[in-house]
Amino acid sequence: MYSLGICPKNNQEFYLYSSFTDSIQLNNNTTAYANGSSDFFVEKWSTSGNCLWSKTMSGNGGDDIRDVAFQNGKLYYLYTYEDSINTNTGVNDTTLYAAKRDLALSMLNENGTHISTAEVKSDSAISGLWTALRVENNEIYFHFTGNGIADVNPGPATQNVSATWTSPFTTIVVKWKTSPTAIQDFSKKEATKIKIWPNPSQDQFHIQTPSDGVISIFSSNGVLVHKTSTIQTLSTVSFSGYAQGIYHLHFKSNIAQNEDQEARLIFQK
Repeated sequence: MYSLGICPKNNQEFYLYSSFTDSIQLNNNTTAYANGSSDFFVEKWSTSGNCLWSKTMSGNGGDDIRDVAFQNGKLYYLYTYEDSINTNTGVNDTTLYAAKRDLALSMLNENGTHISTAEVKSDSAISGLWTALRVENNEIYFHFTGNGIADVNPGPATQNVSATWTSPFTTIVVKWKTSPTAIQDFSKKEATKIKIWPNPSQDQFHIQTPSDGVISIFSSNGVLVHKTSTIQTLSTVSFSGYAQGIYHLHFKSNIAQNEDQEARLIFQK
């Protein structure tokens, strides 16, 4: 198990959190098993030693909690994840998908129910090193390092920043509002985005589209290598027989008001 973190709520209650590998005995008398290389948990405790609730966030890759903050009856936790992860609180949950490793911030109420989640999406990987979170005066501050291009806008617009792991290292500092409007904007943005996992892949790509439409995939030199009409919003495309490299995906929705979308596929044998 990773080192344990503590976030005080008041002089009567506090929160425990940690990532773990393999399995762990939680204090609600259940055993949690890591689906990927690591998962994480958050628990609420009383200062008298009673576990009030316990939540485990589990995905298919390495999922690690980075920092936690409490303000105005809400618990915020910052984490990185690979492939996909579900918020897994039992109410109002959402599933997230990462191209490689993305950063997410989830908000729970005092009963451990999921309220909202926002993401920093990256075309490469976000590092959990040198990551910190602070919430005050209805504003969220956090910073992270990464490699590649990251979209730090949780709403429908895009705000890309560049980061690198090579010296000198890049640290990105972000400030978000905690308003319901930002949460609703993020939900609308996620509902209309195409999602691809795993990416990079050594075999096949799962492609989730917001509607029926046409998926076209091109090689790096612009040659069409795959085209299919989706009659379901989840498709699987096998790259068996394709050359290793970067491919470009174009999705055209059957819904006229939806914008065309582009994505990059990384195929590694």
